[in-house]
Amino acid sequence: MRYRYYAALALAIALGQTDMWIQQPDESIIISICGEKAIEADVLSVKETETSRTLKVKVISAGKDLTDMGGIPSVDAQIVIPAFLPSISPGDRIMVMANMSKPDSIQYFPEQLTYKKILDRQGIAVSGIAVPDNIYWVEKSHSLFSKFIRLKTNIQKLILRSDLDSGTKEFLVTAITGDSSILDENTRETFATAGTAHILALSGLHVAIIAALCSFLLFPLILVPHIRKWRYLVILILLWIFAIMTGLSPSVTRATIIASSLLLATLLQRKHSSFNALCLAALVILLFEPRALFTISFQLSFAAVCGILVFGKSLNPISQRNRSQYITIGFITMSIGAMLATGIISGYYFHSLPVYFLVSNVLIAPILTPLIGGGILLIILDAVNIPSGWLCSTLNILYSWVTGVCDSIASLPGAEISHINVPGIAMALWFITVVVFALWLYKRRPFYCLATGMLLLSFIAIMIIPKKQETFGAYIIPDTYRTDIAVCTPDKVDIITTAGSREHEKVKESSMRRFSDYMMSRNIDSLSIAGKNFTNTVAKYTYPLLTAGKKHILIADSKPTLKPGVKLDYILVCRGYRGTISELMESYNAKLVILSGDLHPKRHSNYEKECKLHDIKYVSLKDNPFKNLLSDD
Repeated sequence: MRYRYYAALALAIALGQTDMWIQQPDESIIISICGEKAIEADVLSVKETETSRTLKVKVISAGKDLTDMGGIPSVDAQIVIPAFLPSISPGDRIMVMANMSKPDSIQYFPEQLTYKKILDRQGIAVSGIAVPDNIYWVEKSHSLFSKFIRLKTNIQKLILRSDLDSGTKEFLVTAITGDSSILDENTRETFATAGTAHILALSGLHVAIIAALCSFLLFPLILVPHIRKWRYLVILILLWIFAIMTGLSPSVTRATIIASSLLLATLLQRKHSSFNALCLAALVILLFEPRALFTISFQLSFAAVCGILVFGKSLNPISQRNRSQYITIGFITMSIGAMLATGIISGYYFHSLPVYFLVSNVLIAPILTPLIGGGILLIILDAVNIPSGWLCSTLNILYSWVTGVCDSIASLPGAEISHINVPGIAMALWFITVVVFALWLYKRRPFYCLATGMLLLSFIAIMIIPKKQETFGAYIIPDTYRTDIAVCTPDKVDIITTAGSREHEKVKESSMRRFSDYMMSRNIDSLSIAGKNFTNTVAKYTYPLLTAGKKHILIADSKPTLKPGVKLDYILVCRGYRGTISELMESYNAKLVILSGDLHPKRHSNYEKECKLHDIKYVSLKDNPFKNLLSDD
């Protein structure tokens, strides 16, 4: 039918689906890693908390024990070690006996961010726990990728042991190596509120600064006629070393591919197209990692560059003949273009938008090149033992300007619009609006202008029309070592937990993360931990009895004691109960026994066998969520 563009698009989608299917880890391989297994793996990253370390590893081989090891195709895993010895660093190879399992994907309440979704975003297929006594050995890995990881760690050490102020060190480690774990949480929030959080994430800006610095350092090669062009090849190699060292994130890989196409075009004396380079970058990334399309980093990175390319010049009212004014206004128009493309994505994922992003970016953008470039120069000087005290002082001054601007803007009234709930249909409609607006800018036809206005009004209507959602609920949420019951009303979420009082603050933090989407979509801003005696409009709790609506639930996390005569609907059996199910049913006859997911696997299995043996009606939360306790059925 000669619809060649549509045919090409359909073919591209089909090839992408095939590529995703080919690269999807085989389910049988993932299952073979699950259970108590000996794991040999290369350590990709190490994150420490107050009580444990979390390793992201690439599994090389696995087996029941050291004598039964077999090679495993590339599978990323997460291993939690509740100790800090022995010392383990990124780039090491470890042999460990760990209890591995597939991440939990059960949704116990509406709009829950499951553990599996969190790990999927990191490309992790399995997770597990290993005790220090089961770590057989730790040694330096000899793989090429691990060597690059160790190079990244050495660069971080060079920055951290310099004479810089602590804040400047944290910023440069984040901006140069991409490791944001060292960054203070208050600093992170300040940058986000000021609309400058993008400078903390490795992107095209950082690649451009590194390319410019390399070009400056290799400038003397211009004086040698036969090799002057080959300096581009040297810059190309250095950029790819940087990209591999920082983990080949979508944003850095995209920028490096675009820079590579520009350098190769210059080297081969060919024309360069920014849009073609952007599409080439997307093609290469998705060819090797098709699931990257669904990551926040990929979407924000490519949307930002696309917005800059589309709107950076078209919105600039200054002629290119007036070079200085054109560049100055260009900072503003490029920021607007990037925000048009990425603002709705940020609102969808993070539920907030900075208001004064234009002001902060215009004030900070000129400082970033000398700041980050100076940080790279500092690494080079320290590596060759050249004194760099003067450079440290300069970098401290530049960073104090950056933080001063961010602090001032973040403290302004209305600096951030929060509690934004963007439905999927609204995000799709916004992108259609932006595309039609771009068509009007380039073609200047009245139809596109009218269509932009109509689409924008439709978008606003979808955003302001209230959504009918369930606002009352009581949901049982099992965790590894505790069970929570979330009692939700239109203005608050109260958490009843079996965890001890010392753990309440930790429970609150984890619940805030779990319920973030649920609360945002319903404009709920309050969450608290309920005590042993708690009452609200839909529930009453006097330990161990919970009355939720018309349902009466006995929480058995120890030997429960209730006054006789209480009619129970459910008995919730949690970690901490040591008796039998028969004893509970004899003392408190209930319609249904609920086995929580925090029970030890052996105890849980014994309770299931007991229920089947005595024909006791039961459900298990290990495999299925339980209904809303406030529902009538």
